[in-house]
Amino acid sequence: MSDTCDQIEQFGKAIGNVTRYNIVQELVTGPKNVSEIVKAIKCSQSVASQHLKILKQSNIVISERNGQEVSYRLNAKHALFLLKALTSNFKMEHKK
Repeated sequence: MSDTCDQIEQFGKAIGNVTRYNIVQELVTGPKNVSEIVKAIKCSQSVASQHLKILKQSNIVISERNGQEVSYRLNAKHALFLLKALTSNFKMEHKK
C-alpha cells in the first residue's frame, strides 16, 4: 500500500471515533487548550488527552506549547492533502 493510502487509512481510523470526531469539530473553530476541549465535548481531561494523542499521531492535530499551556489546532494542510488524494482516487476509479 502506498504511503498516502496508509495516511488516509490512519486519518479514517482517527476520526472514526465519536469523541475524536467531536474534538476535530471543536478545533474547526480555532485552537483550544485541553480545558476548553473538555468543557466543549463533556469528557474528562484524561479521556480528552488520550484522544488528542491519537489525533496528533495521525497528524490531524498539532500542539503548540506556550509556557505551561498547550493549545491544539487542526493540521488543515495535512487533512486537505489527504482529502484531495482520496477524491482524486475516486475520480480515477469512476473514469474506468
